Amino acid sequence: MLFSHVLLLGAMICAFPWQATKATCESSPLIRATPPPDPSADSFGEGPWYVSADRTIWAGWMADRWIVGRNKVLWVRPAGTELTIKGDRIDGLSARLTAQIPCCYRFGFQATTVTFPTAGCWRVTATAGEHTLTFVTSVSATKPSR
Repeated sequence: MLFSHVLLLGAMICAFPWQATKATCESSPLIRATPPPDPSADSFGEGPWYVSADRTIWAGWMADRWIVGRNKVLWVRPAGTELTIKGDRIDGLSARLTAQIPCCYRFGFQATTVTFPTAGCWRVTATAGEHTLTFVTSVSATKPSR
């Protein structure tokens, strides 16, 4: 009887892989560095940041402590470019993340709100002009302790 239940569970996991959740999320590395200075803002500090390979897009401000729900995210991107943010959970089913991106930030920084609907492992892609930053991050159900 137990054996048949194990087989059934195994078959369900194979048929519906999104039901099985990874125990860990292999998050992209966070960088400790200072983004380029912006004439309309104070220094943004050493992060931690997710940074594009060409170092044109930076995502930070609590990037190591994102939770389910609304998260304030500071972006640094090429001045005058429109920022778009998309993201999907990669270890389970979920609606996509949503991003509120206020208009009219003429300089390089952009404050946003990113809302993750569920905890888990997420792939986030930000685009500004011809530049792209993609990273994987872990989202917690509750605020992690420091």
